[in-house]
Amino acid sequence: MRLTIRLASIAIAALTCVGTGAVAPASGTPLPAVQTRDGRSALIVDGAPYLLLGAQVNNSSNWPAYLAQVWPAVAKLGANTVSVPIAWEQIEPVEGKFDFSFLDTLLGEAREHEVRLVLLWFATWKNNGPNYAPAWFKLDNQRFPRLIKADGKVLISMSPHSAAALASDKRAFVAFMRHLRDADPQHTAILIQVQNEPGTYGSPRDFGPEAQRLFKQPVPAEMRKL
Repeated sequence: MRLTIRLASIAIAALTCVGTGAVAPASGTPLPAVQTRDGRSALIVDGAPYLLLGAQVNNSSNWPAYLAQVWPAVAKLGANTVSVPIAWEQIEPVEGKFDFSFLDTLLGEAREHEVRLVLLWFATWKNNGPNYAPAWFKLDNQRFPRLIKADGKVLISMSPHSAAALASDKRAFVAFMRHLRDADPQHTAILIQVQNEPGTYGSPRDFGPEAQRLFKQPVPAEMRKL
């Protein structure tokens, strides 16, 4: 099990809460938040500045069987925080049916080892592909179309113009965050990073039907002002 050591005061893309002195009603303890004063920012955890000494598991090591190898490595590094992916395919293997068993196991073991968590959300995109999306999503290219090249070739990337893909990803992320709110009143998870890495390999843009329809429309007035 290889872990990447990271030393940082703040490392975020999205917070469980962004604000100053926000308090979670259920637990009465302050939510982690970034505070800025006199031009300086700090991550506040449990009401005090938090120096994040982090380690990260490999992208595909986010399963209960791997955790036994994670904690000794974290302890050896002297890390106080570990970054762990939460894959969409883990929590919604069947459409509309959610399974948070790995998340619950992770939270419990992190508390036992007195380690905080940064959770990475892997969903529609990761390195431009849907590798961590559930099978029902990435195999149904009628509902959830792939990106199409100018010559008609279909690429691995999901089309960024799919309203159905956005709605499904959003539903899963909201369910994940709601479960985390209820299952983690201690705020073991201090940061959430939405690992959206859209992009394309082999095409400058999507040439699918919806993309072409949008591309042929007039440039929005707001854009012409720039």
